[in-house]
Amino acid sequence: MENFTKVSATVVSRSGVDCSRNKDNFYLDGRSMFSHEAGTIQVSIERGDKSHIFAVCEGMVEEESSISVIKELNKFYSDLKSDNTYFEYKTSQLAENIQLTNNLIYSKYLNKGTDDNKETSFAGLVLSNDKLEVLNIGSSSVYLLREGKLKCITPHGRRVERLVKLGIITEEQVKGPSKQIDENSTVHIYEPMELREGDIFLVCNGGLTAALEEDRIGALLGLGYDASYTSNMLIKAAVEKGVEGNITALVVKVEQVNSGQYNDSPADIESRKPMRRNTNSELGNKSKENIMTYIAAAITCVIIAGLIFAAYIIVWDSKDEVLTVSSEATTQQEASAVQDTEKTAAAEEQSAEQEKEQEQANEQNDVQNEEQNQENNAGEQQQTDKPAVNTDSQTESDSAVSNGEQPVEQEGSKAGKVTKYEVQSGDSLEKISKKFYNDTTKYKTIMDYNNIKDPNSITVGQVLSIPMDN
Repeated sequence: MENFTKVSATVVSRSGVDCSRNKDNFYLDGRSMFSHEAGTIQVSIERGDKSHIFAVCEGMVEEESSISVIKELNKFYSDLKSDNTYFEYKTSQLAENIQLTNNLIYSKYLNKGTDDNKETSFAGLVLSNDKLEVLNIGSSSVYLLREGKLKCITPHGRRVERLVKLGIITEEQVKGPSKQIDENSTVHIYEPMELREGDIFLVCNGGLTAALEEDRIGALLGLGYDASYTSNMLIKAAVEKGVEGNITALVVKVEQVNSGQYNDSPADIESRKPMRRNTNSELGNKSKENIMTYIAAAITCVIIAGLIFAAYIIVWDSKDEVLTVSSEATTQQEASAVQDTEKTAAAEEQSAEQEKEQEQANEQNDVQNEEQNQENNAGEQQQTDKPAVNTDSQTESDSAVSNGEQPVEQEGSKAGKVTKYEVQSGDSLEKISKKFYNDTTKYKTIMDYNNIKDPNSITVGQVLSIPMDN
């Protein structure tokens, strides 16, 4: 997501008293100093955009040889406005180009062989979305006022001034693209930081910082005036200090930042150190490092794609094996179920046959038993039913029937003849004994023959066997 940052900025640049022309230059989102401009120059802008570039430089424009840091800033600004991706990488490329420009100017200075002193310096802000990067070479500096606290983001420029004040180096050594101070001739890129609404930046040359202490700079930036008025107050304060050389002050106020959370605090800014890009070889190797990074990323993507494809093949083969094993298992289960069904049907059929055979055997046994019983009954009948004539018994039986008694069935046996008698109402064993034996005392014979224990236990309708041989 692209965020738009609204800023107001003003630059004021004054030529030195003894200078035929102003050797300083500036850059405000595409606006720089024209060759015909002289004396004191003021330019202001107020705009909202996704990218901004603000810079102040000294001795970095050679009109005669067309060597100019402004050209590099124009190319960078055009590229950043069309596509602000890879922000840090593009800033590194800008640093390489600024370093190259400084080296070319230094080479030309050496080839001239003149006594002219030519100081070179550069300080710039690159804003993209809600991010900020600071570049610096030489004595030009960048300050940030946040929450009432002032901090110099580019301590290298101030270090040269401290060395001059301490007498370690001379003014002549500072002037020109001097290689006697190697650290001061290298482009420094400081760690990216996030913008906050209300941030105030000062980008200035060494003439201003040599005249004003940091406390004075912080006090003027903190008065709350707009960028235009603040820039003019800084130039006026430096002139009052007796500065005769070129003075340039560019004040940038961040009005609005369409972004999320901010993580930078004054303590974070206090501890900031320049990123480890302080030599020409390191700057020159940045592109190679990025190319190697892209190649490594491409190789990694190819390897990952190959692994994913191999995993897909393995999973697909495993799926086929699982389906085959599952199909075989299903076929075996179906075959087993058919076998179990056949076994069950055979067992049921065998059980039914066994039951049928058992029924037939039982029927055959019943028939045989019935035939055996019939044969036994027939044998007994032949033994017991032999013809005999007993006139007296027949007469008595007929007499009993004629007297209203129940019919009596006479049977023959090995012990003698037996007569069947059905007990009538009012009968007793003594009466029955009287009827058949003409003697009441022989009722015991009837009891013994019929297994009667109690003479009073006979009932009406009971059939008694009366032995007639007594």
